[in-house]
Amino acid sequence: MAAGETVIIKHNKSRIFLLLCYSLCFVALAIYLWRKQDGNPFVSAWIRYAVSAVTVLFFGAGAVLAAIRLFNKTPYLTRDEKGIAFGKGQTVEWRHITGIRKTRVRRTELLLICTDNIPDMLNRQPWWKKRMMNYSIDTYGTAYSIGAGTTQYTLPELLGIIENVRVKYSNINQTDRLTLNANAKPE
Repeated sequence: MAAGETVIIKHNKSRIFLLLCYSLCFVALAIYLWRKQDGNPFVSAWIRYAVSAVTVLFFGAGAVLAAIRLFNKTPYLTRDEKGIAFGKGQTVEWRHITGIRKTRVRRTELLLICTDNIPDMLNRQPWWKKRMMNYSIDTYGTAYSIGAGTTQYTLPELLGIIENVRVKYSNINQTDRLTLNANAKPE
């Protein structure tokens, strides 16, 4: 990949389909358990109903979100000479990216995109997204993270795709490489 070309990173549809199938299986199991209330003396009926209802709501929401993402044509990430664009959302320009760190949250590795314009960026977000980004800032020190879980690339490949062009377009010293910090507040 040349440093100046646009790279579009799409969602891995097979992984999203598996997520949809798992969610639907849990919903079906919860509905089955809801209907099969056979008078177990160890667990009261209202607890079984509550557990079934929470399971249907949680995994049902996951199934809806997975179905939306499965049929959505929006790319996961776009990298070009302007910066990194997350879906249809805002583009983080190369001049605002101060570094990229690698961290692990349980078994999931993430790339954390560090920026120098956090207040300006937060002011352009809707209230619900601003709350999520503030949580991410409090936890990891940055509002942007990239995971490879639902893409066709591995995390080192994503890192290479971003680093290839960041060094060329950012205002950081050309010899500066991405900082890989495995101890960046893992959960």
